[in-house]
Amino acid sequence: MKYLVILFVCFTAMPPAFAQVIPVMRISVENTETHFQTRAVQRFADEIKEKLKGRIDVQFFSNARLLRDSDVIQALGQGRVEMAVPGTWNIMQFEPDVGVFLLPVFYGRAAEDNYLILDGEIGRTLNTKLEKTLHLKVVGPWMDLGHAHLFGVHKKIKTPRGYRGAQNTGGRGNGQ
Repeated sequence: MKYLVILFVCFTAMPPAFAQVIPVMRISVENTETHFQTRAVQRFADEIKEKLKGRIDVQFFSNARLLRDSDVIQALGQGRVEMAVPGTWNIMQFEPDVGVFLLPVFYGRAAEDNYLILDGEIGRTLNTKLEKTLHLKVVGPWMDLGHAHLFGVHKKIKTPRGYRGAQNTGGRGNGQ
């Protein structure tokens, strides 16, 4: 939110000749309109529109209409989008330590246990690393997408023991 305030202050301080130019804030998510992540980010975008009343042109794109999550981090650095909410599996290629939350030690734990870590020192350290590595700002808390389905290519995984010896590809498939 500080970024938006600074952007607004810079815009209002511009000479009158530039006063007609409204900054654009493009927000991209990959999920469908009915997905709870999309709905939460859409509410955020609507709130910005309401509070800034036309001082920023907020454009919200769901269904990967602007960018796929696999491309959105690079697009942030290129200025093709101003905000995104990609999954950890997409962020891992730029900051591998984010993959810590995909380790089996987190499987089956209560959400509250994971929140203590996400919102604690480890989460703050990861946010700082992301900000330094990617030259961006993490503006809010991590968004929980809930427990994920775990499956194997060669065997069914029905219990935590069934995961032993398996390779976690982080949603990328084929060990890539």
